[in-house]
Amino acid sequence: MTEHLPAPAPRRDLWLPAPRAPGAPIGPEDAKRLVEDFWLRLSPVTRAGYRNDLRRFVEFLGVADIDEAAHLMMASGPGAANAITLRWREHLSTAGKAPATINRHVAALRSMMEQARVLGYVDWSLAIKGIHAEPRRDMRGP
Repeated sequence: MTEHLPAPAPRRDLWLPAPRAPGAPIGPEDAKRLVEDFWLRLSPVTRAGYRNDLRRFVEFLGVADIDEAAHLMMASGPGAANAITLRWREHLSTAGKAPATINRHVAALRSMMEQARVLGYVDWSLAIKGIHAEPRRDMRGP
């Protein structure tokens, strides 16, 4: 005879907050949840790199932490968020960062904001791309 096991109890820690109405303001708790979920989906190596990149973004913005930076970006709307990203990219370029470094920093921010779109916090994506990286030397061989 087959034994029927009771269904496992739902894990409340995995429940997402109730859906917000379209146009509802984005609060700091939304940003905190976004950042938590963002770290969970990344591999450990990517997480470490993106965490450092986003810490530099936090310093650039002059905010307390990544949660506050995410809240600022989500609440700003697409135009302002893209303008902030463009200024961030230009700041890195002016600071003499290599194109690959700049592109990784922008990719970290774009990835976090894409997660915000996928999770329904925003209905837009960042349109700012990385910069073209010129080859440093001829690697084609003899």
